[in-house]
Amino acid sequence: MLTHAQSTSQQRSCAAWLRRARLWSGIVLVVYLTTHLANHALGLVSFAALEAGRGWFLLLWRNPLGTALLYGALASHLVLALWSLYQRQRLRMSLGEAVQLLLGLAIPPLLTTHVVGTRLAHAWFDVTDSYTAVVLGLWVLRPDVGVRQVLVVLLTWLHGCLGMYFWLRLQPWYRRVAPWLLVVAILLPALALFGFVQAGREVAAHAREPGWLQEVLRATHAPDAAARQRLDHMYAPWSLGSLGLLSAPSCWRVPCASALSDVARRSRSPIPRGRKSSCPSASVC
Repeated sequence: MLTHAQSTSQQRSCAAWLRRARLWSGIVLVVYLTTHLANHALGLVSFAALEAGRGWFLLLWRNPLGTALLYGALASHLVLALWSLYQRQRLRMSLGEAVQLLLGLAIPPLLTTHVVGTRLAHAWFDVTDSYTAVVLGLWVLRPDVGVRQVLVVLLTWLHGCLGMYFWLRLQPWYRRVAPWLLVVAILLPALALFGFVQAGREVAAHAREPGWLQEVLRATHAPDAAARQRLDHMYAPWSLGSLGLLSAPSCWRVPCASALSDVARRSRSPIPRGRKSSCPSASVC
């Protein structure tokens, strides 16, 4: 039988291992978000640079190894965060820790629409989630959802920065590099936001050209009604399973691929003279 000292040692070793696993899963997610924001920032160079950066981004993260690493880190980070919260004897914590915890619990349901509308739509229905299609949805079709998506990205970045701070502040060299890390933490999301704005303006200008929208829909393989319904059904259990933190209003339930397919359907229907076409009511992520 194990002695009390041996049992305590094993518990501490297990707790230390879980902390390291949570740390490294968080690092993977921060690296992913950093490359994603850097890709957005290429919009300041040109839209061609933005799409070219997407190719390298997908090469890194949309292969079997990158996919397993990313979603394994995402799932394990959430589970380990909940486990560490369960293990706490008291909920007393600093304001920064409380903010980081609340953001970590709120982010998964907020990101569900984006994951379903891009990754799953691509994997299941061969939808090409290019920047042209995504920016079209977020900037032109449903700018209100675009604002929400920007807020989600910024909150996710804040959560990651807080986690990195709580880890790196214990390192002896942290004070020397802290100012440079702060510059990166502020400058990278700012450049990404400006790149998105620049891309949105360019896509909005193209959207006014005759036939351009229909060509984008054809090139991106916008899903039909059956595929749209299946994606919609995929969203509900994920959002409800994310601790019930956020409800899923009807205006959030259909991802950006669904909005594009709605536009495709409407574009095939003649618009009566003297009547303006309306934007699709489906949500865009």
